[in-house]
Amino acid sequence: VAANHFQMRNHALAEHIQTSLSSEVNPKSDSFNVSFLGTSSGVPSKQRMTSATLLQLGGMSFLFDAGEGVQRQMLFVRGKLRDITRIFITHLHGDHIFGLPGLLLGYQGLPGTDVEIYGPPGIFNYIAANMALSQVRLISVNIIVYELVGGEADSGPVKGRKQRRNILHSHYAELSHRCLIRRSIPRRQDGTWVIQAPGELTQDEIAKASEQGHRLPNDQNASTRKAVRIVAAEVFHLDDVQTFGYMVQEQEPPQKIDPEKAIKLGLSPGPKYSILKNGFSVDSDDGTRQIHPEEVLAEGNRKIARKFALVGDNFRLSEAMYRLCQDTDVLVHEATLDNRMKDEVIVRRHATAEMAGLVGKSVNAKVVVLNHISPKFREGREIQELANEAIAANDGVSHIVVAHDFMELLVPPSGFEASVEEEVTIEHNMADT
Repeated sequence: VAANHFQMRNHALAEHIQTSLSSEVNPKSDSFNVSFLGTSSGVPSKQRMTSATLLQLGGMSFLFDAGEGVQRQMLFVRGKLRDITRIFITHLHGDHIFGLPGLLLGYQGLPGTDVEIYGPPGIFNYIAANMALSQVRLISVNIIVYELVGGEADSGPVKGRKQRRNILHSHYAELSHRCLIRRSIPRRQDGTWVIQAPGELTQDEIAKASEQGHRLPNDQNASTRKAVRIVAAEVFHLDDVQTFGYMVQEQEPPQKIDPEKAIKLGLSPGPKYSILKNGFSVDSDDGTRQIHPEEVLAEGNRKIARKFALVGDNFRLSEAMYRLCQDTDVLVHEATLDNRMKDEVIVRRHATAEMAGLVGKSVNAKVVVLNHISPKFREGREIQELANEAIAANDGVSHIVVAHDFMELLVPPSGFEASVEEEVTIEHNMADT
């Protein structure tokens, strides 16, 4: 097993990073953890597998991309396949999807499971062709594939070619499977694809849940019932490769009430406390005045609606993706190139570490994680140079960290501090034990 050791002068962030090499402990019900299963670009290296990132929110797990070897990587982390009910694919390059067919076959041992997959046009036919040619017979699992349609590279490599069947959008009857379902999500006028958008809670819903002793879906401890907003937008990679970024955000969580403050204002403990916790004003017990949330909230760390954004391979983000990334707690951004390769950006359509740092600065990201690392970079000094390039461009707006396989980032309920002036130093000492 490869042991990763890294040091950070910024201890405020370091305490929230660990190596996720244990499957014995399940995430807490209020967890918001990002585990990196594969962090290499193109092909695996001795230290890194290709792209796969796991976001764990209490009892739910979302997987972003599924490079080769993702099943094996899952064996070493706290995440379990049975908890992954949604898989998000950024684009159809092999280092992001070659692990998907085998991963889906693993669900055969989990009867009654529904798995939702989101990605660009063509992801359905990719899965269907793999299942048909390898004679897979899923009988206990439903795989629902949602293709995000209407983007700028929607037609793929056959754009503009006449009298040629579009392999991304076409239906092939010979590839059909009764457990494989095809659906689509259209692009909205604002340039986004809305995957999930929970409705606003009402006072009646809050009061009813309080009386029945149920957790609300915006509670950070709601586990699998937690409501999150999931939205996609385009990023620009190769002209004929539809590529997406994804944003996941919690609903605004309930805050803590200071009972002494509430009692002084004439409100005894009861269901109205839950309404105040969720941002609504209520009447005092005698009905003589209104009590507002800001008057009775407890001092200390305020819980926030934590936000995660991951962008696929790109040399530029769309305006819609910039908006989705605004004020994110964690931004996972590729850093395939370094400053010596700036001339290759337009040709290869990949980003440098400096570009990732600039994006983090422009969207006020709390943490920028450099990902999709080229196997050309040697672990240690060259990886540190990547981090330094991003740090210099970021001007201290974000924490900067370079991802490595099995790194786990734990986002606290109150989020990260908004800015950092200290340099983050990371050392990777790879040793076989």
